[in-house]
Amino acid sequence: MSETMKNEMEIDSENVAKVEEVTDKSNGDDDTSSMEDKTLKFLIKQTNEVTIPPFAKWFDMYSVHEIEKRSLPDFFDGSSRFKSEKAYKDTRNFIINTFRLSPTEYLTITAVRRNIAMDVASIVRIHEFLEKWGLINYQVDPRSKPTLIGPSFTGHFQITLDTPQGLKPFLPGKKIIANKKLKIEAQKKKLVHEDEERVEVLILNDATTKESNEDDQTINEEENSYPTNVSLRQNVYDASKNFNALKEKKLESKDMQKVFVCHICGNDKMTVKYFNLRNKHSSLCHKCFSKEQFGEKFQSSDFIKLADENAFPQRKIWTDQEVVSLLEGLEMFGSDWKHIAKHVGGNKLIADCVDKYMSLPLEDDDVSKLLDKYKSSANQTTSDTIIEVMENFINALITNGNEDILNSKLPTAAHNCQLKSQYQMRIIAQELITLSAKKLKIKMSKLDSLDKALTEETAKYENEVSKISQQKNNLSKQVSEINQKLSDLNVTKKLVIASEQMDSNMDLVDKEEEEEKNDNQQLAKEVAQHLDDPKLTEPKRFKIWSL
Repeated sequence: MSETMKNEMEIDSENVAKVEEVTDKSNGDDDTSSMEDKTLKFLIKQTNEVTIPPFAKWFDMYSVHEIEKRSLPDFFDGSSRFKSEKAYKDTRNFIINTFRLSPTEYLTITAVRRNIAMDVASIVRIHEFLEKWGLINYQVDPRSKPTLIGPSFTGHFQITLDTPQGLKPFLPGKKIIANKKLKIEAQKKKLVHEDEERVEVLILNDATTKESNEDDQTINEEENSYPTNVSLRQNVYDASKNFNALKEKKLESKDMQKVFVCHICGNDKMTVKYFNLRNKHSSLCHKCFSKEQFGEKFQSSDFIKLADENAFPQRKIWTDQEVVSLLEGLEMFGSDWKHIAKHVGGNKLIADCVDKYMSLPLEDDDVSKLLDKYKSSANQTTSDTIIEVMENFINALITNGNEDILNSKLPTAAHNCQLKSQYQMRIIAQELITLSAKKLKIKMSKLDSLDKALTEETAKYENEVSKISQQKNNLSKQVSEINQKLSDLNVTKKLVIASEQMDSNMDLVDKEEEEEKNDNQQLAKEVAQHLDDPKLTEPKRFKIWSL
């Protein structure tokens, strides 16, 4: 008995411990759920949709995958105390959380490096790994990506070479002659009070002698001027300005002429060019720009349109004397434009002379002769109005003194034109008739074919109807015979054909049930007729006394 009591006591103690554990777990679960509810209040709400590629579904924020360990083994082999799994996980989660806060902007390595205390090489490797798998910077607008902004181009700057003093060429400095006229005037003002006449004489003599000395010094300076270029031989292509100026006989303009070459078609003679603002070596001509041959890295907004001023020169101003000399040159030299341009002078080119000649309001010999020929007939007009003068002039041009020829040939020409037009109209009418007849034949043939098809279909339909009626009659005869046999055998049920739309079925029905169905159908018809009574449907319109 004592052993049994001990066993019962042990069992009761175990049950009590289990109950206490369950209650503790339930209380712990309640506490964790309440803590989770409280912490959710402090979490940031998601405002943008974050997408990752399907091949990166293995990623988990709370653990490190085997792919990460194989790609970045330095953080997991324990080779350095600065590279550990915890450091990698913190850096990775920081980068991903930063990107997911604004997934529309491109997250750069510089932005990460400013906020993480880690060597740059490790940050670059982690950033490249996450970007490779699409965990960051996936489907980002390319316009938000950073661009390389370097210093401006300085290849066109002039450079001074710092050479030793002994290697510099010896060039004597220019003699600066002081202008002492101001000092003479100052002395003149001071000595006016002492002796005006004596001072004036001295000043005049001094001024004349010094002016002659200054003239002699300037002449000597011009004669003894030293050349700036001490080379033994002059190179024609030494400077690009002189090389570009060799295109003309006279070196009038020494400005630098920059040559633009289209990097698509290689055209270097462009009146209108498009300069690339992002890459100076990829300019385009107008033809390539219109075809949108910008390249993969550029757009139309990266180019700026530049027009060559020399391609559209402005017209030079002509004086009256130059116009007169142009006309004289035309009379003297005829079509020899070189001599004409020399005769005009004033730096006028052959193109300028031709352009000016085309713009001059000169008279035409043929027009002047025609006007002189009919001037007498125009003067004989008695009307003063301009309309009458113009009418007479036009009539004179039309007749031209050949009225007899016009009167004899015009009727015949008109008759011939009429016959020709009638003949053409007949041909057109015949073509229209033939085409309309062909059109009717085609329509009639189509109607005949449709009529034949219709007759064939109707014949088929009649044959099918006759077959179905025969089958129905045979079936009704068979049913009546079967019912007769059933009545002979004292069977209360009766065979009835139930036809619903296209299908027909046979059912065994009692005679009493059939009679009840018939009664119900009659009652339904009476109710329907009663409901269709105008007294019930339209009581306002129905009137007993109305005729």
